[in-house]
Amino acid sequence: EMTSNTPLLERLRDRTGGNRYEEDEALLAAVAKAGTVFRASPERVKSLLPLWYWLVFLSAVLLLSDVAVRRLAFDPHRLAERGRIIWARLRGLPVPEPRQETIERLQVRPTPAPSARAGQRFESETKPSELLSLGENAGSIPAATPSSESPLPGEPSPKTEDGDYASRLLKAKKKALEERKRDGEQSD
Repeated sequence: EMTSNTPLLERLRDRTGGNRYEEDEALLAAVAKAGTVFRASPERVKSLLPLWYWLVFLSAVLLLSDVAVRRLAFDPHRLAERGRIIWARLRGLPVPEPRQETIERLQVRPTPAPSARAGQRFESETKPSELLSLGENAGSIPAATPSSESPLPGEPSPKTEDGDYASRLLKAKKKALEERKRDGEQSD
């Protein structure tokens, strides 16, 4: 099986439009000197360039820009101001000094007001020195007054028909003391 398959080679030559050369040394030498043995490739093969690596590069750039737009917070006004400063530097114009926006924003922020409900619930007019003497005389408990701030919208008013929390507590304590006195008198 060391011979050439001549019928197959002839079919390939017919399909591709190739040339046939006889096995003569003088003829083959003349063809080799002329350079006709190796044909030039068609122009359509030269015009096709691989495009896939440009598409991969473009998709990588688009992916990175998509991630940057979604994850990074860009302030358009700040970027525009920075662009104006760079443009002024490139043109040789005087550059305006950058503003201290962070400090200005911090100084402008309002301080949060304390909750009106928290003030009503936990602040009382009773002083600590008065609380120490309460153990001896239960009737001298001063009623806590709610703070002057109005309740927040949508919250129920702290005062009810019976009074505020401190006055109800005072009434309950007086009632409990009276019951103890009655129980003590009955047991004697």
